[in-house]
Amino acid sequence: MVTLTYYLEPQLRIGKRAGIAFPATIGLSYLTNPYNPKTNTGNNSYSTHFIVYLGLHTALCADK
Repeated sequence: MVTLTYYLEPQLRIGKRAGIAFPATIGLSYLTNPYNPKTNTGNNSYSTHFIVYLGLHTALCADK
């Protein structure tokens, strides 16, 4: 398995003590043993060699 990932986390400050962050991840994976009905029937988690993924979420930040 080979994975290439990029992570970015921009932040928007609200006043001096709070903020909102918008982390994002994008990546590409090459997986070596995908599902095959004849040779690899036990693998039910992925079926291709290449997988592209994207992750987005929002986080609240507070300083003490």
